Amino acid sequence: MGAEVNWVLKKALENQADMLNVLLPRLREDEDVVDSQEQTTSIVTDPSTKMSVLFTAVLQTGGYVGPFQGDTTLIFNRANTNMGEAYDISTGLFKAPVAGYYCFIFSYQADKREQSGLTLMKNDEAIVKAFNSNKPGIQHVDNASSTACLELQQGDTVSVVLPKECWVSGIGKTTSFTGFLISKALKSVSRPQTRVTKHTPCNQFGIFSLK
Repeated sequence: MGAEVNWVLKKALENQADMLNVLLPRLREDEDVVDSQEQTTSIVTDPSTKMSVLFTAVLQTGGYVGPFQGDTTLIFNRANTNMGEAYDISTGLFKAPVAGYYCFIFSYQADKREQSGLTLMKNDEAIVKAFNSNKPGIQHVDNASSTACLELQQGDTVSVVLPKECWVSGIGKTTSFTGFLISKALKSVSRPQTRVTKHTPCNQFGIFSLK
């Protein structure tokens, strides 16, 4: 009887050893995957890897701009700051270099006895507007501004449009356009599924077989 029990216990230990030999390599593989994903996450969220995109440009023409017969993209031709070179002073277009969340601000001055206004555009969509309608015969100064935070995909454009029949000042750096990247869009990191080894229930001696 004692020899039989010893034989059964020996077999149980051998089965346990076989199970460990199967599971340990799998555990090591899972640890390698988790370590790799944690390293990737740290790279994405590390402030040192963030891209700096910001600009401020002014309309400096020496006179008033407008009115035109149709809506016209306003070209802010003097860039005070243009980190990332995303704003083009020759076309008036800001082109998003990366997908993310951006903030844009425009302001203007107009002291003509005419209506004035500007519109912020995302691609071909009007986002926000600022507008003043002067009464005929009254001379005063208009100052207006507007701000918008936008989610942009890489390659999206943002611009400021002068509506038809509107004027703005291009004197004294009183009409400006500013934008900057708030944060890049982060891709979610998927976690690996936990692998579960199925087995038959063990008997009274702790013997079971792997499937």
